[in-house]
Amino acid sequence: MSQNLEPNRAVHQRHTNQEAQKELKRRREQIGRSLKLTRDALQMTQGELSEALDLNETVLSRIESGSSSLPAEAIPRLVEITGKTAQDFLGIERSSDQEILRLGGYHGAISFLQEAADLGVLSLEANRGTALLRMVPFIDTMYRGEVAITASSLKGLQQDRNNAFVRSLRALREGRPDVNIRVMFTHPQTDGFRREVLEGRVGGSIVTEIFQGIVWAMDYLNIPPENIRLLKASPSIFTVFAWNTRTGVALLNPYPLMAQAFLSFSLIIRSSDRLPGQAHLTALYETLYRANFNDAFYDQTGKITVDLQAGIDECCAAEDGRLKRHAVELRDYLKGRPRRSLEALRNVEGEQRAGTRAREETH
Repeated sequence: MSQNLEPNRAVHQRHTNQEAQKELKRRREQIGRSLKLTRDALQMTQGELSEALDLNETVLSRIESGSSSLPAEAIPRLVEITGKTAQDFLGIERSSDQEILRLGGYHGAISFLQEAADLGVLSLEANRGTALLRMVPFIDTMYRGEVAITASSLKGLQQDRNNAFVRSLRALREGRPDVNIRVMFTHPQTDGFRREVLEGRVGGSIVTEIFQGIVWAMDYLNIPPENIRLLKASPSIFTVFAWNTRTGVALLNPYPLMAQAFLSFSLIIRSSDRLPGQAHLTALYETLYRANFNDAFYDQTGKITVDLQAGIDECCAAEDGRLKRHAVELRDYLKGRPRRSLEALRNVEGEQRAGTRAREETH
């Protein structure tokens, strides 16, 4: 009997393979049509979209015709360009057993991308430099809102003033008064020396970089002193939060314990459809904005952050000569500069957001 069953099994397997090939061809053609319709809606040529997706134009042409499969690695960028989720773009239903069987090798990638999209993840970058460049188009379109940065010293930005991200930040302060920039630096006395030990740096080097970064932020980026706070802890992640009316994009760059964060990977995420201070806390952007920046920036206990002047006074009273020397120089530098209180800054921010909501409600 087993001899009679074997040919039947072989026939069944061939039939299954043929059906799978037909389904794969149908899926490729569906994705190709969807891709072409999306490209036409965006008014992009094949050359422009292939460049945006980092694909050869011939490859894109074959994908649109259904003769080639869409590479899984191109899907995140496609999601970012179109504003659709991966499942919306591919036209599949979430948790559909039938579609899971049809998708085959695509299913794992699509499920992961959907989960990432639900959290607001736009892209994963190899290092902070490439991630900062991803932020530039959004910042260049900002006309009101805020950029909020948590950093150790901003050394990476100081080293390359021709960097497109740095130029965009400076342009905000020079030409768009309705965009505010706030920065939290590592407190030189509290954590500067600790980072030097962890990174194997020369004694006093990171402390010096922090003071240089503060002056650079005020001089080169034109950030007022009241927009700078000193964090009495080592930040676990370098962050840039940018929001413009009801849309936000953020860069997340973890600090390795014993290496420079500038060379470590980064995430780019987007906000939900609400302003950072009022959004629900299920989205990654809103959760991190509050927990990693805003709540700490407005801490008035002096245990988490202090304003720049208070931090300078603490450093001036320190026993370490290098720390005291830098603090005295910064204190003298700040003399005569106009300053606003933390409460006044909070009120200005509230007025900006209220004005944003009012303007949106009238449109």
